[in-house]
Amino acid sequence: MLGRSWLYIGGPCFQGDDDIWLRYGTEEDQIALTNCSFLSAQRAYCVTPTFFQVGRVPIFLTRNWGQTYPYTGTFDIVNIDSVPPRTTRLNPDSDSWLKADLPLVIEWDSSLINNTEIRVDILAYQEMNGYPELTEVEELDFVAPNTGRYEWFGRGNTGVTEENAVGVIRITRRFKRDEIALWSDLHILGYLLNEKYQRDPIAWSNIQCEKWYEQRQQEPLYDYEQDLYPCPCNLSQAIADRGRWRPAPFCDINKAGMEDRNDYCRYREDIVHCVINIIHRYGTCICLSKDGKIAQSIIIGMIGRGDRRHKVSKIATVD
Repeated sequence: MLGRSWLYIGGPCFQGDDDIWLRYGTEEDQIALTNCSFLSAQRAYCVTPTFFQVGRVPIFLTRNWGQTYPYTGTFDIVNIDSVPPRTTRLNPDSDSWLKADLPLVIEWDSSLINNTEIRVDILAYQEMNGYPELTEVEELDFVAPNTGRYEWFGRGNTGVTEENAVGVIRITRRFKRDEIALWSDLHILGYLLNEKYQRDPIAWSNIQCEKWYEQRQQEPLYDYEQDLYPCPCNLSQAIADRGRWRPAPFCDINKAGMEDRNDYCRYREDIVHCVINIIHRYGTCICLSKDGKIAQSIIIGMIGRGDRRHKVSKIATVD
């Protein structure tokens, strides 16, 4: 969904002077159009764009600058969480990522960027007049060495408010920034949020929750239960059913014992694993105890998630 990765295309017999373009979507409903480069008679490559939708879309290839599109295929746009981040935030559940003036560290595979210097910046997600966009809000460094590790201190940014408080970290080459990018996971930009948040994060968060609640009261009632999957019966089923449930980032038994994640399930001592159902609108977070039984079931709304600022014990739960 974030794009900016290599996409290799094969099929036609390419020639060096071909003007190759790839169109995502039909002529009547075009999503994006990207220029591709010749590699060999068998292959060409493109850089995928950023999408603000998920699902399977048709693609069309031209070798003559769009005069005809005789080659067709399909392309799957997947959710951000479905792709492992290539830029890793160290200790992502620590308070360092929720407050300014604390040390932050990211790591990446330096071999993926073919350059000795990289640029590191942060983009925030927002919706302007109903249209989604990712906007650069902080340039951390434009001449950082490509060592695979970068450290800095978060600082409040007046341009980061409740309207764009979620975003991603992006690593690119110092030049040719429109080519490949290494993205982090989508996360709350607590380390960048403005002074109102930094003064009292809890009060700020409560105000946002109250605003959201008031807005929801003005909307028609929605029967969210029709969108909920049946809960897994035990720990084994929760781990095995990857088609409907994914590990919660704040409590994943697969990460237990890692050097920097010894407190990987910090919300309740008896909880060893939590899963979140893969769903579009509403969902459930199930936490399971050491004996394999369900310890808590948390209903998650459109913008509420169990791994946000509040602890599990402060969320309305059904035991």
